[in-house]
Amino acid sequence: MKSDDATTATIPFLTGVTGAMRAGPHLVVLPIVVFAVAAFLAGLLRGPVYTATARVTVADVATASGTTPGFQDGVENVANAVSQMITAGPVVDAAAEVLGEAPPAVAGRLSAAPVPATPFVEVSGTGEDTTHAVETANAGAQGLIDYMTALAERNPTASALEDQYRTASRDLASAETRLRAAQAAFASRPDPATRRRLVNATADRDSARLRADAVGSVYQASLRDGATVATPSIVTRASAASSDRLKTAATFLIVALIAGAMLGVALAVLAAGDRARRTSIDEGPSPSAP
Repeated sequence: MKSDDATTATIPFLTGVTGAMRAGPHLVVLPIVVFAVAAFLAGLLRGPVYTATARVTVADVATASGTTPGFQDGVENVANAVSQMITAGPVVDAAAEVLGEAPPAVAGRLSAAPVPATPFVEVSGTGEDTTHAVETANAGAQGLIDYMTALAERNPTASALEDQYRTASRDLASAETRLRAAQAAFASRPDPATRRRLVNATADRDSARLRADAVGSVYQASLRDGATVATPSIVTRASAASSDRLKTAATFLIVALIAGAMLGVALAVLAAGDRARRTSIDEGPSPSAP
């Protein structure tokens, strides 16, 4: 019953909206055109962001493709862990030094993701032009390789990796202890000093966790089938970049069309209501009214 009432109420509403749009089509079209032009100009005025990608491998490709599924799973785990290291302090600092920029600015332009079912990691860098994006991606890839090489030498033994994993685990436990102390200090006395301590402790804990995860993944992979995983090496350096200009322009245009249509319909409905009120006033009261 309630559903029938809702349907009965909706039909006149839609009929009224449709009638208002037919009575004032220019009110519907004008906002759409204005918003679309504004979106086009905004797309032109906004500088495009370029993205370049370098590809890194965390294992010898021939070994990874020819060994058992268990080893391949280990390599994929390593690739996933290595991709998370792209925002580690040493990686960002190394890339920033090559680019001659501040580390925070570089960190915001670097990202990495593992390629599923492969030992590859794609390192992406963004920039204001093709050259800038390519240099950022390559600097990030090299920084990642240097950092992972520092964690474990090429083809490391399981015992050496185990020592590194134990050290990384102890560092993580210490960082978590310092973080809990900082959280307690901030909770009891929230001021700028305790806030800075909390922020620094959180960053230290996150960095220690990333390192422990990465070393742990390499260690576990090295135990599979008696094989070892190589430190990363660049397979393909970034040489070209793509622009987000078309994607951004399309997004702006879609938003503009939707917003313009909504505003246009609202204006048409308001205008129709205003015309109805004026007509009622001009005609005066009904003769049968007392």
